[in-house]
Amino acid sequence: YCKNAIMFKEIVFAHSLVGHLQVALSLTGSSEDAYQTYFKITKKDSEHICIQNSFESDGESYKNHFRLIPFRNKLVLFLMDGPDEEIKEWYELGGKVDRTSTQILFPRRIFGFFIDGMIGLSFARRYTDEREMWEEVGNSMISKFQRWRESSEWNFANKLYLLLAERYFLEGDQENAFEHYDKAIKYACDHRFIHEEGLANVAAAKCCLHFGRTKEALEYYNKAKDCYTKWGATALVRIIDERCCNLKSNVSM
Repeated sequence: YCKNAIMFKEIVFAHSLVGHLQVALSLTGSSEDAYQTYFKITKKDSEHICIQNSFESDGESYKNHFRLIPFRNKLVLFLMDGPDEEIKEWYELGGKVDRTSTQILFPRRIFGFFIDGMIGLSFARRYTDEREMWEEVGNSMISKFQRWRESSEWNFANKLYLLLAERYFLEGDQENAFEHYDKAIKYACDHRFIHEEGLANVAAAKCCLHFGRTKEALEYYNKAKDCYTKWGATALVRIIDERCCNLKSNVSM
């Protein structure tokens, strides 16, 4: 599709397709740079050029394809535990994009809100001096998903439960946190959101480790590994394998 789009000079759509391809390459552990392959420029240069063009387009809809770049990057970085500063950079740019974008709730935009909530509550735990700001990000996304769940439990229940679990984790409420992690996992499994099932298991494992429950953390990580293996995200599987190896070594010492 990328080659055909370029061949027929549909460059705008080619950029969008190449961006999606780059996400797939990153999650499957490939070192290939799709932007270099198809446009002979580096991924970073291409992304910044495309985003700048989208802001200069006066809202032309065809340029809005470029506006999902921050969403793609913060998603991949968050899933792969990338550097916090890079996640913050793409989060902030994504907020700027969102304020100037159409208000239509496309699926990727909804999932972007979900990832924003996860980022907010995660950073609220890690950056105590910025806790109030990041906690507000998480709470605002919880409010959105509470409303949306009323219209579609199938699509939104597991996301809401995971965000609530993260908030309970932030508050130090283990009992409610694990109750909601398990609900998020069950709903994601029942509704066939296998990647979100994996994410919920990883989040639960991190909560276990925080409270010194290493054995349970390993169980959650193994479930996450199964999900990501089925999803085809071999890079995420390798990350989990490394964590499990380190945890097992620490337990045996």
